[in-house]
Amino acid sequence: MKRDPLNQPVQYIKGVGPKRASLLARLGIFTPRDVLYYLPFRYEDRKLQCRIAQLRYEQFATVTGNIINAELRDTPRGKMKIFEVVLSDGS
Repeated sequence: MKRDPLNQPVQYIKGVGPKRASLLARLGIFTPRDVLYYLPFRYEDRKLQCRIAQLRYEQFATVTGNIINAELRDTPRGKMKIFEVVLSDGS
C-alpha cells in the first residue's frame, strides 16, 4: 500500500532538503499538506484608500501621497534601524 504523498516529510520535496525543512518547521509546516493549508496571518484589502486626516490611532489603512521627507534612523540600542517617512496627501 502506498503512503499518502501529502503526509510525507516536507524535506523530501525537490528543492527543500533538511535545512529549509527546519525553517519551515518554525512556521508549523512539516508536510506538503501543511503547505496547502498554510494561510496568511490576516487579509489586508489595499484597494480602499484613506485620507491621512481620516486616520485613527492603531488603524490599519492604505494611503497614497507625496513623500516630504525620508530618513533611516538608529534605534537607541543600535541593533535595528527605523525607516521613517513623512507623507502628505493634501488633507
